Amino acid sequence: MKYEKLVDEENYYRRVDKFLRKNFSDIKLSSIYSLIRKGDIKVNGKKIKTPDHELFIDDKVTVFIVSKEKKDAISRNFEGKRKLTPTEMDIEVIYENDNFMAINKKTGVSIHPGKGERNRATLIEGLMYYGEKKGFEPFLVHRLDRNTSGVLIVAKNRNYSRILSEIISGRNIKKEYICMVFGKIEKNRVIDIPLDEKNARTVIEKVDVFGYMEYEFSLCGVYISTGRKHQIRRHLNLVEHPILGDERYGMRELNRILSRNGLKRPFLHCSRMSFYDEKANENIVISAPMAEDLRSFVEKTKKPVGGWYGKEIVSEKY
Repeated sequence: MKYEKLVDEENYYRRVDKFLRKNFSDIKLSSIYSLIRKGDIKVNGKKIKTPDHELFIDDKVTVFIVSKEKKDAISRNFEGKRKLTPTEMDIEVIYENDNFMAINKKTGVSIHPGKGERNRATLIEGLMYYGEKKGFEPFLVHRLDRNTSGVLIVAKNRNYSRILSEIISGRNIKKEYICMVFGKIEKNRVIDIPLDEKNARTVIEKVDVFGYMEYEFSLCGVYISTGRKHQIRRHLNLVEHPILGDERYGMRELNRILSRNGLKRPFLHCSRMSFYDEKANENIVISAPMAEDLRSFVEKTKKPVGGWYGKEIVSEKY
């Protein structure tokens, strides 16, 4: 069986693997890479062997699948997955222009439907509702975990979603976070432990040490130049400074104590994202105020609110 699609302005992505993911979404992601390795993907009649093969407008992409049985084996199972429904939601918009918007994502809101989200509206559905009112279709270009708050950037058209995706994949965006961790961690520490057999780099840029009951915690300004799954949470756990409130990678007994004192989720907030926007020919810097539950927890420490992060939590655009 042969499936063909012409690359045009509407469906274009520079890398062939990204094009296949977006335009052949019924094929499993792992199977896409397998088809590429086996030479079952052709561009303009020629086999390609690497997922980063560059596409151009008017290229013809062909996918070869040997049989119906093979197609069934590599197809994603959508059974039981609910249809996305635009849903009115309280969305805090902190910046918006014709091409993209940035919101201060609230904690407890999932980006997409998943396990446990069958009957609960997700952020993409709230963005769809907002987009319908404003006359655009939202495109997510990166993610935040369900219980992580802060800056989330959303493209307002397909073309700009490609631009932002390439900025992010090319590591031309700086993502800064505020987190509070167990113990005293040194300033300017670089954590470059590989994750999932891939390079990963987390930099502890700023540190204030806080006392709470008999414990010592560090409030950190962190930035990452790679985007591995749960990168900051995993890295800090690996160097024995887990994020407070993190049930998956953190200290469960301590977290139970902190939960009774108001910290009921990981202390992690995306405080700022910055990048160069070639289309507008300007540097974009977007900041999101720290969530109230995290601010309230800081106020319970022995050190009064203030310090370096006081300038990091005001929404700005330069």
